[in-house]
Amino acid sequence: MISIKMNWHRLCVTLVVFVTPVLAQTEMIGAGHVSVDREVFLSADTQGKAEMLCAACHGENGSGDRFFGPDAMWGTPMIRGMNKDYFAEQLRKYQSGERVQVGENSGEMNRIMENSAMTEDVIDDISAYYAEMDRLSVDNRVLSRFSRKEKREFLLGGTIFHAQCAVCHGKDGMGVSGLAIPHLAGQIGVYLRDRMSFFAHEAESGVQSVMGSMLRSASLKHEEIEAIIFYLENRIGKR
Repeated sequence: MISIKMNWHRLCVTLVVFVTPVLAQTEMIGAGHVSVDREVFLSADTQGKAEMLCAACHGENGSGDRFFGPDAMWGTPMIRGMNKDYFAEQLRKYQSGERVQVGENSGEMNRIMENSAMTEDVIDDISAYYAEMDRLSVDNRVLSRFSRKEKREFLLGGTIFHAQCAVCHGKDGMGVSGLAIPHLAGQIGVYLRDRMSFFAHEAESGVQSVMGSMLRSASLKHEEIEAIIFYLENRIGKR
């Protein structure tokens, strides 16, 4: 009996010695909703990397999720068809801490991008992958589905957008070819609202960013900003 106990003890010690290093070698990339084995991630092709790291939050087709999160109070942005240079720049800003994700899972994008697996090549490849996706098309029949109040808000938002925003973000918010600026048509409303709030705070703080300066000069009222957001989110057809 003593011999059996001693052998079992030796077996347990052996398992700990040999198994523990193997487990210790497993490094994960992720934060919050995302957790990916680093080695599996690095061995995957670009599509595989995007599906493992981005699809869980931004959707399989990159069109975003307007009801993301446990309390459905915020959404993840649409990234499909996004200008490659703009997209890569934003990822690098998360990586350096120049841009910090706020909201339900504050800092989640920062923690993902801080992993050493997120090299310049990986950033460029993922940005190119989503940039090559077709943008969701504009739906010119959208007015027929709105109530009278919604029609007024949509038309007001469109008028303000074309006067203040279209020169950079393109007609109907579809972007301008060659410019490292995001297209906005179909973007998630709660995400747009968050970014507009960020830029408005910049404007109030005197920060000389392009968007901060635009909002400062435009002096848009709250209801006008809401109308722009409503117009952009509903500018496309079915996701």
